[in-house]
Amino acid sequence: MTSVKGPLTIALVLAAASCGPADGSRSFAPLVAGDAVPAYSGVTLAGGEISIGGETEQVTLLNVWATWCVPCRKEMPDLEEIYQEYQAQGLEIIAVSVDQAGPDRVQGFIDEVGTTFPIVHDPEGRIEELYPSIGLPNTYLIDRSGTLVKSWLGPLPVEQARELIAEAIGGSDAGAIGGSDAGAIGGSDAGAIGGSD
Repeated sequence: MTSVKGPLTIALVLAAASCGPADGSRSFAPLVAGDAVPAYSGVTLAGGEISIGGETEQVTLLNVWATWCVPCRKEMPDLEEIYQEYQAQGLEIIAVSVDQAGPDRVQGFIDEVGTTFPIVHDPEGRIEELYPSIGLPNTYLIDRSGTLVKSWLGPLPVEQARELIAEAIGGSDAGAIGGSDAGAIGGSDAGAIGGSD
């Protein structure tokens, strides 16, 4: 009997560590580094408008999450810390909740955690149609030109994210950020889920 090794093992671990859709209905065709990200707009819980895609003055870290997703809940303080560290330098974090429950549930969790970055409630899951994934949380680093730099499935690797955010803010183009390792979810040189970093 042969053992499963390498990227397949990592992909299975990442899938198990993330929260997938309860009904298994979501298709999977991920964005990869270098792709222009799809346009998305929404209204924040505070009543402001956000839009993602196209050229902007800020680097964007987009986080797709839900209150029922344990890894999502655990990473919110890390996202807030990154926001406090890089906001003044040109980073915007936008977290889009795909909770099907009402906005009060999302707002209650945000109040409990104390996040200060924009939160959008998207119970219809429009974000998941534009930014497909096999689970949650899913985080995308997008440069000022609207190009995907890196995506992560599962809990955000904070130190790697910090390095790539600093490079993106510093003006590097998406192709140079993270070298050839700036591939699809999990950082694979081959662009597969969960490759080696």
